[in-house]
Amino acid sequence: MIQKKKSDIINAATPSDKSLTSDELKEMLKEQIILEEYDSKIWYQESTGLYLVHVYDDEGKRKTISAKTKISLAKKLKNYKKVTLKSLYPLMKTYRREVLKVKEVTIYNYDKAWDKYYIKDPIINKDLNEFSHKFIREWFFDNISKYKLTKKAYTKMATPLLLTFKYAFEEDIILHNPAKDFHIPANLFAINLKEKIKTYTNEEVEKIKVYIYEDIASDNLLFKKSAICFLLCLYTGVRIGEACPITWGNIRDGYLYIEQHLSRKNEILKDGRSHYIGFEISPYAKTVKGVRKIPLNKEISDLLDILPKDEKFVFYKKHYSKTLHPDCLSEGNMRKYTDRICKKAGIPTRGCHTTRKYFGTKLANNKFIEDRLKADIMGHTDISTLNRFYSGRCEDDEKLKSFLNGLS
Repeated sequence: MIQKKKSDIINAATPSDKSLTSDELKEMLKEQIILEEYDSKIWYQESTGLYLVHVYDDEGKRKTISAKTKISLAKKLKNYKKVTLKSLYPLMKTYRREVLKVKEVTIYNYDKAWDKYYIKDPIINKDLNEFSHKFIREWFFDNISKYKLTKKAYTKMATPLLLTFKYAFEEDIILHNPAKDFHIPANLFAINLKEKIKTYTNEEVEKIKVYIYEDIASDNLLFKKSAICFLLCLYTGVRIGEACPITWGNIRDGYLYIEQHLSRKNEILKDGRSHYIGFEISPYAKTVKGVRKIPLNKEISDLLDILPKDEKFVFYKKHYSKTLHPDCLSEGNMRKYTDRICKKAGIPTRGCHTTRKYFGTKLANNKFIEDRLKADIMGHTDISTLNRFYSGRCEDDEKLKSFLNGLS
């Protein structure tokens, strides 16, 4: 469609005597712009002699507006109830949950972002047709500055808005989508110091192992299991959610078979919100390629043999909390243990996923293992993920230290 200038629209809408006031001209301009936007949606019904157009109310339900003339139709459209982020956000969630089969944990993350960034912001009551690309970009910039968002936090913040606009456009509720093709300059994001901390160095692993073996030798069964679980993740690269629910049936002929994982369990409340109630064991791996077998080295095999085998789970732990959880070590247990062991070793506190990063880094920099096998062991679809996020991190630090030491 050819875009018209505002002056052309005014000239087309204004009587020849030019006797209208400025306010009347503005109103006529609004009406003409509305007609321009709805042009492809308006049709004429000869049987009734009316012009008709479909619109959506604040609940996303389609209704038909009719009038004898296009100008009258434009006036009705102008006064029609607004479609807002607040009214469409629940519909977007329902669509993604029921049609796209999005996981409940993802819906839960939408709601967390909505409650934090949107619920008290007047933007949720603004008509979607009044948004512009510039307005959304500036709102994003303001929130990045206000909340000191990292790039990862910005992605979580922006997701509810972007997905709601995408839903509205795909359902023909709005005629164009201003909330797409955004580029946020990297220098606007805050620096996440935790993200800057790289994986364990070889020196740090040796320090940690001293205290790990102290716990293995102790009479505290929880520490013993947590220590062996930590080493299992360090030497196999399994995710913590894959390691905690391992059963004795998953260990066969010197291999660890990853066939299930801990997943967050949520229930849907009456208002459509997703409410966390605990964890459950999903009878499948986290990803399609996550179903795999990993060879166990002698150290891990010997350590697993010292654990009692009278329960189903290798890392059995009875849970008495109100939240739902199977009777095995939880991710929370392992987070606390990792914090404890890092503090005792005198190194920066790292997340549980750092054990996987350590293993992945060693694997990525090994030149004797085929790329296909590397991807299979990590549970990745192909080698690109390993090369992008793991390759070179630890080894580069070691090489740099060696170079600098040689200068002194």
